[in-house]
Amino acid sequence: GALLIGWYEGWTWTDALYYCIVTTTTIGYGEWVPKRNGTKWFEVIFIPLAVGAMGHLLGTIANFIIEQRRKAYQKQLWTKQQNLTLHDLRKMDTTHNGEVTLLEYIEFMLKTMKKVDQSTLDELHGQFCALDLTKSGTICKKDLELMAKRRMRRVKNKLMLSSYKYKLTKTK
Repeated sequence: GALLIGWYEGWTWTDALYYCIVTTTTIGYGEWVPKRNGTKWFEVIFIPLAVGAMGHLLGTIANFIIEQRRKAYQKQLWTKQQNLTLHDLRKMDTTHNGEVTLLEYIEFMLKTMKKVDQSTLDELHGQFCALDLTKSGTICKKDLELMAKRRMRRVKNKLMLSSYKYKLTKTK
């Protein structure tokens, strides 16, 4: 599009390329401005599309670079985990019992890879504890039954309160 504008305006191809880059990156110095009305009308459609295309291109390049760095970082972490030390074991062992459980390992790795932060893990632990009504360390059928009974009690209490309110308003 910019080469077409440059040709129509009589610019050199380097000037047209410069115009394209300055326009699509939204720098817009204003050094190269089309003079012909036909070119100006073409720009009404060309510039928004070209800016979007440039944004997509730059986003794709940035994502590629970020993904390459992420893969290299994960490879470095994997290599490090192959050579576990006692210090690493102590950092993973949140219960301080000298052993690392699967959960402790996964949480440690997710935090190390910056996939999750401690506050998110704390929130998930809290949700689990709220669901584990039997305090067995697992969520089981009994927990679901207890949740259903609690819900039924709340509904029953609301109905009783509603009935009581109705009786009070009717007696007045």
